[in-house]
Amino acid sequence: SNTQCVHQYRVILWKKTGAQKISLSYSPNKPMTVKQILSNFPNMEKLEKGPKEIFSPEIQKDLLLLEEQEGSVNFKFGVLYTKPGQVTDDEMLSNEFGSTDFERFLSLLGDKIRLKGWDKYRGGLDVKGDMTGKYSVYTIYEGHEIMFHVSTLLPYSKDNKQQVERKRHIGNDIVNIVFVDGSPTEMTNFNPSSIKSQFTHVFAVVSYSSEDCSYRLVVYSEESVPLFGPSLPNPSYFRSPQEFREFLLVKLINGEKATFNTPIFAQKRERTLDMLIKDLCQEHMSDSNRAQTMLN
Repeated sequence: SNTQCVHQYRVILWKKTGAQKISLSYSPNKPMTVKQILSNFPNMEKLEKGPKEIFSPEIQKDLLLLEEQEGSVNFKFGVLYTKPGQVTDDEMLSNEFGSTDFERFLSLLGDKIRLKGWDKYRGGLDVKGDMTGKYSVYTIYEGHEIMFHVSTLLPYSKDNKQQVERKRHIGNDIVNIVFVDGSPTEMTNFNPSSIKSQFTHVFAVVSYSSEDCSYRLVVYSEESVPLFGPSLPNPSYFRSPQEFREFLLVKLINGEKATFNTPIFAQKRERTLDMLIKDLCQEHMSDSNRAQTMLN
């Protein structure tokens, strides 16, 4: 039921192309069958058989996973710390620690959390055996859980110049924040093509100026990514840390959502959703069949 206490059917139909949602009025005198409800979706009018119903509570978790694939619930963003003069991703990923300015920026983004035993959104990080570092940075913004993959908090290897473990997470994030240490003039030295990733489509380059205690922001995105807001102010610096945080998080979220609309991502997402839906059906249909057999 909605806020006015008018009872409704609220329905989500999952297809490999994404989710379709409708609300239908509910009448206690004329309850609708699942088949009747589905007939309200486009191209579902001629459904011959009513779908099988699944009563397993586990399916709710799997449906939440599907929603995550839609890129509209929870987010994971890379955060790359770079020192003045560093130009390659290998150099940037090899910074074992960040500066005071970087630490201040991280505390603005979110809370430093202990990964072991973490029971909220984990963004692909290990929460059992510290395999992806002991700590991470996490926040909730407007109902969205966000996990930041922070380069200096991910495992560091003295022997591996490419820092594969760090690259594995940050390189697979659609959106990366690049924190450029030193004066804001260092920002001009950053070149998005120096980051070798087929997955990252948006770079938010951030710098902190200790002279006037302001944050500067420049955003780069792949040509295939549609324009996304909010528009950067001109000049793009922020005196209020909270205003900057708000602007940055909205920009990052919108950047990821815009990337999902590029042809390559649309195809990838379609394949992934198709696979997840099939797996989900297979698993829960066999579970319900087993339960039915036991009842008989």
